[in-house]
Amino acid sequence: MVPFIEKVADVIGDEHCGFQTIAEFMGFTEESHIMIHRHLIQELKDHRDDYVEDGCPLPPSSTKWHNHNNEDAMTWEDEYLDQHDLFRDLMIFEKGEKPPQPKKESNKAEPILCDTPEKAMQQFEVIGGR
Repeated sequence: MVPFIEKVADVIGDEHCGFQTIAEFMGFTEESHIMIHRHLIQELKDHRDDYVEDGCPLPPSSTKWHNHNNEDAMTWEDEYLDQHDLFRDLMIFEKGEKPPQPKKESNKAEPILCDTPEKAMQQFEVIGGR
């Protein structure tokens, strides 16, 4: 891979290192990582549909993401649980491991109906003047 590496950035190894690397490669200083972070978040908000495809396998979020995500992104992970499952299945296949058992089909087409009869409304007499 060495012939394909064009530049190496030695940034501070913390939770901002990805943003610091982008800043440095764009000609800014490492300290510009906050600006890069804000611009990337705004880009994702403005063009979310351009980055997300239905049925596209997505790796699960980092465990640190829960500690550092934006309030606007709190529910994003829940929206992609099916895509996380697709990614896990793909990784199992790539590793040559035994494929997971097929998931049972949903019963949405034939929902279970409760045949419990509805009780008649009862009238109650109010006692004591409140």
